[in-house]
Amino acid sequence: MTRLMFLIAWLRGPGTFRRFALFYVVGMLFLFYCLIGGLPRVPASPAHAVKSPYPEMPKPNPIPPNTAEVLRKRVNSGPRMAN
Repeated sequence: MTRLMFLIAWLRGPGTFRRFALFYVVGMLFLFYCLIGGLPRVPASPAHAVKSPYPEMPKPNPIPPNTAEVLRKRVNSGPRMAN
């Protein structure tokens, strides 16, 4: 794909090719700069942990081990519907 873009830019003329080549080189340098992580003097992350602006989630109540048995008793002993 890159060869095709360079070919089309070359066929359109030297000005277009020069502009495209400059754009390509600057883009590759920018990508390389992003890959290496920027300048060493500039920290990439804050020095302290960022505190969440939201309140802490409440702890869930544990489900009792006999929940299924209790529910089964409720369903079986509930009021019967008359047909």
